[in-house]
Order: sequence, then C-alpha cells, then structure tokens
Amino acid sequence: MELDLKTYKEEQLELLKAKFLALNEKCKVLIIEVGDDPGSKVYLKNKIKALTKVGVDYVLEKFPCDASVDELITLITKANEDPFITIASSRTFNFG
Repeated sequence: MELDLKTYKEEQLELLKAKFLALNEKCKVLIIEVGDDPGSKVYLKNKIKALTKVGVDYVLEKFPCDASVDELITLITKANEDPFITIASSRTFNFG
C-alpha cells in the first residue's frame, strides 16, 4: 500500500479548518522565535503556512539568541492577558 502523505496532510488541514470555522470565533497564535537557526526558519514557515490554510491568524515575535529570560517572560505574560491571542508557541535554537 502506498501512503500519500501530501494528500493526507491536506485532508487533515481541511478537517482542522472546518473545526476552527465551527468555533465561530477568530483564533490567533503567538509564535515566538528566538535565535536564527535555518532549520527553525523552515519549521516556522511550514507552521505559518498551515495556520494560514486553516484560517488562524498569527503574530510572529522575533528575538535574538541573546534575548533575556525576562524579555520572553514579559512577552508571554502580555500574551496571556491578551484576549485575542488564544495559543502561544515557541521555537528556539542556537543559544550561545
């Protein structure tokens, strides 16, 4: 049996899109990128593409690899207080 992963992925994205539409509210994801790792860039590009396909808005906040923990905690705290941000996600690489 041959498995068509591209078709499967597209079907799953369509199912997610239907679920988000059924919520009758707009969802927004906060994506936090720390550092400048090429692999992380690919990961984030694919994540953003998937979010766009399912109709979820996003905010991408970028920090240098030497960002302080306090800077990140401040951002996450503000996101937790923001009623328009429903999910937070991070991708961090290349510390040090």
